[in-house]
Amino acid sequence: MNIAKEFHAFSHLCLSSALALALGCAPDLPDHPDAECKNVAAGELVVTEFMADPAGSDTGKQYIEVYNTTDHVIDLTGLSLFQSLSDGSRLNATVLPRVQIPAHAFFVLGDTGNDVNTRPGYVNYGYGSALGALRHENGRLGLRCGTSVITETTYAQVTAGHARELDRAMVLNAAVSLGESYWCDGTEPLSSLEPEGENFGSPGAANSACARADPLSDSGGTSAANIDSGAISGQCIDALTGATRDAMRPQLGDLQVSEIMPAPSIGNNGPGEWFEVVANNDVDLNGLELANEGTGNTFLISDTCLSVHSGDWLLFARGTDPTKNGRLPSPTAAFDFNLADSSSSTYAERAVILRLDGTELDRATWTKSTKGVSLQRSISGLGLAQGVNSSNWCAAPVDKTFGTGDRGTPGAANTSCPSVVVDAGLNNSSDPSDASLNNATGVVDAGNDNPSAASDAGLDNARDVFDASPGNRCRDASGVLRDAVPPKVGDLEVTEVMAAPSLGNNGPGEWFEVLVNADVDLNGLELANEGTGSTLLISDSCLRVTVDDRLVFARSAEPATNGGLPTVMSTFGFTLADSSSTTYAERSVVLRYGGAELDRMNWTKSTKGASWQLFLSALKADAGSTIAAAGSNFTQACVTPSGVTFGSGDRGTPGAENVVCP
Repeated sequence: MNIAKEFHAFSHLCLSSALALALGCAPDLPDHPDAECKNVAAGELVVTEFMADPAGSDTGKQYIEVYNTTDHVIDLTGLSLFQSLSDGSRLNATVLPRVQIPAHAFFVLGDTGNDVNTRPGYVNYGYGSALGALRHENGRLGLRCGTSVITETTYAQVTAGHARELDRAMVLNAAVSLGESYWCDGTEPLSSLEPEGENFGSPGAANSACARADPLSDSGGTSAANIDSGAISGQCIDALTGATRDAMRPQLGDLQVSEIMPAPSIGNNGPGEWFEVVANNDVDLNGLELANEGTGNTFLISDTCLSVHSGDWLLFARGTDPTKNGRLPSPTAAFDFNLADSSSSTYAERAVILRLDGTELDRATWTKSTKGVSLQRSISGLGLAQGVNSSNWCAAPVDKTFGTGDRGTPGAANTSCPSVVVDAGLNNSSDPSDASLNNATGVVDAGNDNPSAASDAGLDNARDVFDASPGNRCRDASGVLRDAVPPKVGDLEVTEVMAAPSLGNNGPGEWFEVLVNADVDLNGLELANEGTGSTLLISDSCLRVTVDDRLVFARSAEPATNGGLPTVMSTFGFTLADSSSTTYAERSVVLRYGGAELDRMNWTKSTKGASWQLFLSALKADAGSTIAAAGSNFTQACVTPSGVTFGSGDRGTPGAENVVCP
């Protein structure tokens, strides 16, 4: 039974369905709203995206996305989903059943059936053919309670294969209707719609920022005092109401530089460079100055307030043409200065700076960068006023790519950095016109140098100087500051190593396991390979572990790229080589604390897709004792037997007890 009720209140001319179609008559909206929808107010629901002209046939692929702007669940019962021509004629409508949208959530209604096994995964409710086909031009669609509009949008034309998306900055405060200047074509590939690769949209997820029609051109270095801007005088025009109001001027901490791409693979020293800013409060950008460490600057100037909202990830780019900027999402605005790859004799640190009326709001600095890899502030470090060279910044993870394949999350939420001081890696810019290639030392490399397994000698990763002596202070799980309990020889054992995973070899699929033989703190522990590759675990917390814990350390914490590992204790940034070489007769995983070696596991060769495990008899030595090294060239370890698998099918027991070796 179709639970959606169609309304057929025809005019007196519409005597039959055939005549109704001929005359352009259509189902009308009820004069009296269903009592159950009267509690939904205008603006509480917002149409945020719709696909009217998917590539290929339209049937079963059109959708309308709605967002709940409130802090409470909204019941759609009795609301009418409608579409018409832009002037309101040729109206079709269907009344929605008892379905709910959680607070601050997206909800997708599609022209599909309601079988959850056959409709696309992003469709929350299928209205079937009740609305007819969404129009490709001169259309209007939205939700009403009776004849009272809750949300609606009109449009003149859509682009085949591209959803129309409401600018992300407008989603949270959109009232009943917004003009077309706040909408743009979706750019995120929508692989679940055929033909594959020809449809773009983000149903059920946050939209990108649109390239705005408002004048956001740079000032070419002109002083803000010489520009007639509402923000400079403290007034601006509210884009929603059209009224002039006091600007919500950002204060220290309201805006933070959250990600930087100084050396893109495409458009280096030009359109491919970009940086991202996260908004920590609702503010207006009008009058904001973007600058580098030198004299380069760009002012954001508009008649409107250029409002952004708390939680927005704002993308600023040198170029707005996707074919030249690495296929970035639509930027919030463009800037016209360089982001240099590395330090120089003139500038020991490079910087992105945010200012308002000459007052600095935020600054992020760096000394070197990796080609095609962004620097990003850990999501856990937001709110802290620190530059790039701090423990709250790291290279974008290997599994976070965008556009043409560079690593980064432009315009989207950052990830959590490992609990280490990590740099973006070696400066490998080949552009002679860029800054000097002086690379400051004293930071840990991101470990993206992946040579072949037979000759991989481990990365040369200089580690930070860290006072790891007993007595270091840290906070326990209850937040109490206390002396750290450092591990001693025998307290921690490397018990299993996956140096040649089937998925993500020389990258995210590599991992090793550590058995805990005593209650200790990991803060200050160094993870290393046989070369100079190392990762320090640095945190404000003690990183407490207890007896019998089996800890998994991996190159990536994402199950989709690491072979389906269980929960990862921490990531590391160096490579686990597959086999010996002329430089290193044995490969190793090494644990150190305060420069003193605690444990080491060696091997000379690896089996693809199978880990090395210590014999059960070699485990759980008394705390403080000396543990003999073990590996493929020792009698204390073996290849994980056939049939003992995890995740995507490789052989191993990560995070679980080792098996009995043959």
